[in-house]
Amino acid sequence: MEIPTIGEQQFDVVLWQSLLEHPDRHRNISRGGFGSYGDGRIRERKMYIFPNPLTDGDLVGSVSLITEMAGIEADYPSLACVGSKVRRTPAGEEYVFHVYRLRE
Repeated sequence: MEIPTIGEQQFDVVLWQSLLEHPDRHRNISRGGFGSYGDGRIRERKMYIFPNPLTDGDLVGSVSLITEMAGIEADYPSLACVGSKVRRTPAGEEYVFHVYRLRE
């Protein structure tokens, strides 16, 4: 959304109209006045959560390079491909990730 430069009051009207038309858009809110001295703030913000590949049992305890690129050991001979992981989207699309480690 382009912010109009006509004036602050008009911007507030445009912002409110945008929020009514797009209720799925999130606003970050900060509320003050908390704590013993009233100088604390509570922030409400949208949080994004993604699966962490490092919690995979095959990856715990070692340093790994995880990439969608296959066959990179030809360009980087110090790397060895030790496996692949397949991730699926809710729509059923598959993405293959290759796991590389340093050669011993």
